[in-house]
Amino acid sequence: MTYKRTFSIDVGLNPFESHYFAFRDIAVDTAIFFKANGGVTSADINQILPRSMSLRTIYGGDGANFSFLSQVEVSVFDDKLTPSSEQIIFFRDDVPLSNNPQLLLIANNQDVKKLFFSGNHYVLRIKMRLREIPNRSIDTEWNLTFLATNNN
Repeated sequence: MTYKRTFSIDVGLNPFESHYFAFRDIAVDTAIFFKANGGVTSADINQILPRSMSLRTIYGGDGANFSFLSQVEVSVFDDKLTPSSEQIIFFRDDVPLSNNPQLLLIANNQDVKKLFFSGNHYVLRIKMRLREIPNRSIDTEWNLTFLATNNN
């Protein structure tokens, strides 16, 4: 199950605060994903785990990169449920100082099956801590994949 969105990290963000980027009303679409993969139903699913996530500069050839980041944390939750429904699903501590236009995050093997089957939408929130002020705005795409495992 793959999801993507774009957003902009603005120039001049303060490195002494955490910065949050929230993406609301992301359609779960489990039925579509399951049908495309052999007609599996929700009853067949044992768990849904975060598999991979990356942040990528949309115009990577122009020298934009994520070296200004110190830490990244990604969580998902349902706006309609209690705040305790929030689950951290990806993270990256000590982001490397590199010129790479893509940043791979580390999966935090949290089963999100309950969240995906509780409603039709979820919220994804990216929390960033900066090591320095970004010197330019960076158009960014996140690409996220979940793995649904079945009972068989």
